[in-house]
Amino acid sequence: PDTKANRVITNPPFNYSWDNAKHGVVDDDRFQYGVPGNENANFAFIQHMLAHLEDGGIVGTVMATGALSSHQNSEGEIRHNIVEDDLLDAVITLPTKLFYSTQIPSSIWVFSKGKGTHEDDDSRERQGETLFIDAEEMFEKVDRSQNKLSSDHITTIADAVREYRGDANTDDYEDVPGFCKVATIEDIADNDYNVNPGSYVGLEEDTTERVPLSVKLPEFYAELNAQFQ
Repeated sequence: PDTKANRVITNPPFNYSWDNAKHGVVDDDRFQYGVPGNENANFAFIQHMLAHLEDGGIVGTVMATGALSSHQNSEGEIRHNIVEDDLLDAVITLPTKLFYSTQIPSSIWVFSKGKGTHEDDDSRERQGETLFIDAEEMFEKVDRSQNKLSSDHITTIADAVREYRGDANTDDYEDVPGFCKVATIEDIADNDYNVNPGSYVGLEEDTTERVPLSVKLPEFYAELNAQFQ
């Protein structure tokens, strides 16, 4: 119970059903941000990790995307309290079909106790900030039931996080429409503590050249006729 870690990396079961009365959670001091409901243990796992995290430490965990916005079983209240305590450092949504056991999309949550203010943390100070990354469309199709992240996808995501943290030998961070955005606690509060990156990053910049339909339609007809031939 007294274990403290400076790094926690986990992949707990998604949307795990449990009996919170059986586990006596009301009297469990790990759950300081709210009592997780019976139906879903996502925020029991999250609070367990945070309770064992020392000052200046970082948590990285995989979660089902429902945890980003759900208000069932006190999940909205718990998420609200965690955000207001300035623990949420980054959220990354991932594509569907990455896991063999489920096809649902997933997300990576990063929590930080200190966000660059602790003496052992050499990243920049970023109190009141959270990085949101929407990587749902970053994948290579393996087959009908399986996708994967390429090394380029992983590098792109990781570089954005490193730049946001101000790590050494990185470029200056910049928001990229449709991909990444730094939001404040006030921004998240205005969005009812929904932490789905899609609510923050906006739409990808459209650089498509606009061609009038009067010009394009004859081209389509010509291509269709050629296909028929």
